[in-house]
Formats: sequence, C-alpha cells, structure tokens
Amino acid sequence: SPLPTNLPFFYNASGTWSTPFQGPQFDVGWRLEQMGRVRNQPVGYPASGFLYPNPFLSYNESVALGMAELVRLILMNAGKFYLCGYSQGAEVVVRTLGLMLPGQPLAHRAGDLLDVVTFGSPCRPPGPTLLGNDPPGSGISRIYTPTEFRSRTYDFVLDGDMYATATDDTLLHLGYEALTALELDLPFALKIITLIQSNEFLDLLNLANTPETFAKVVKTAIVVGDFLIRNPHIHYQDWIAFNGLTAVDRAVQILAAAPASVSSA
Repeated sequence: SPLPTNLPFFYNASGTWSTPFQGPQFDVGWRLEQMGRVRNQPVGYPASGFLYPNPFLSYNESVALGMAELVRLILMNAGKFYLCGYSQGAEVVVRTLGLMLPGQPLAHRAGDLLDVVTFGSPCRPPGPTLLGNDPPGSGISRIYTPTEFRSRTYDFVLDGDMYATATDDTLLHLGYEALTALELDLPFALKIITLIQSNEFLDLLNLANTPETFAKVVKTAIVVGDFLIRNPHIHYQDWIAFNGLTAVDRAVQILAAAPASVSSA
C-alpha cells in the first residue's frame, strides 16, 4: 500500500561511486520509512569524480547535477522534509542549503526543513557537532553548512576521516579545490599521494617550495597515508563511535525520537 502523503520526505544523496540506493544516508531513510516516519527519496545523480575516477565528469560537475535534482524534488513536493547526505552527497545537501537562505531560490521552503544529517561531510563547519564531539579541523571543501541551519544539522564524523577533518597544517583543502575541478585518473587520496611522490603537488597548487610549505606537504602525506590504511570514511555503517552506536544507528535513534507532530505536512 502507498505511504501516507502526510509523511515528510527524506531526501538523501549518496557518496561517490555509489548507487542512490546504498550507503549510510539511504540506510537511515529506509529504516525510518519502515518505522512509518518518512517517505524515503534518494536523489538520482552521477556521484562521480571524487573517491573514484570518471575520465568524463569532474566532481564539481557531478555535485551540480545532484543539486539540480535535489532542487527539483524539493520544488515538486509540498510539505516537510529532511535532508541527508554522505560524502559527496553531503556537499550536494550543504550547497542546496545555501539556496534556502533569504533571497535565494529555495528561501520559501526553508521553514519546511526539519533536520539535516551528514556523514563524512566535506562541508562540516569547524568546532563541536550537535552529537557532542569536537573533531579537529573542518570539512575539506572549506564550504560550510550555512550558520542559519547548523542548529538542525547533525554532522557524523569518524576520527581520521580527512574529508571532514582537514586541518590547516596540511594542504588538503587546496588539493581538494584543485582536483575536484578535474576529470581524475585516480581516486582522490591516491592522486594526492602520487602527486606528492612525483614532486608535482606544489606545481598543481601554484605554491613555492618554502620550508613552511614543505612541512605542510609532509603532514598532508602522513594524513593521507593514514587515511588510506584505515579509511574511516567508509565505516559510518559499522564502526561504533556515537553513544555506543554506529553513526547510522545513532542517526535513526535521533530522528525517530523527534515529536510525531513534525511528521505532518
């Protein structure tokens, strides 16, 4: 039987190289839907160009396509909604939040936004999260969740996830800015290491090889190397790190505890 039309939509955008129907963001929506809390609606977009390469489509182009589809869904459907994104999908969500600010095309829908959930967000603002932890650094994109929406945004960040915890003693954010515009031949982290090993990294960033910059190159290599070994970015569904729960379980717990009244459009 069809879901009741008064349930809020749960728009969710997947991470790089995933189908719209897999990943922590989809799992949260699916479970809330099974509980009768939401209508789970994945955002269909390429999700390419970042962790895994696509020689024909850059990451930035992929994000733009994700935003276009998410905006279409929001405009098409009246009523309350949640936004949820993982990795590249979190950037799709955060950039779309920017379109809900006063004077922007989706400003009239900002009041319908219930909560936002991100996993491994490249757009995580610096400082403590609503979950009580205070990860180092901030999102690698340096494009942050607008302050107007931070009080209802739950950013799940695992220790060592460089996409959500890039620090200023590295060159990660500059590498991200440069590489997301390109059609990559290697996954992002491997591309960074390869460029450092071939002494091409600073050339790409148009930086001189000063002692200070060299120290940042070394730190970048250490962070990326650790990331490639542990890769916490892919463990939001199975690493227990949030009040004794996985990120997915904790997100479901938080949203399921919201008053039932918010579920009516």
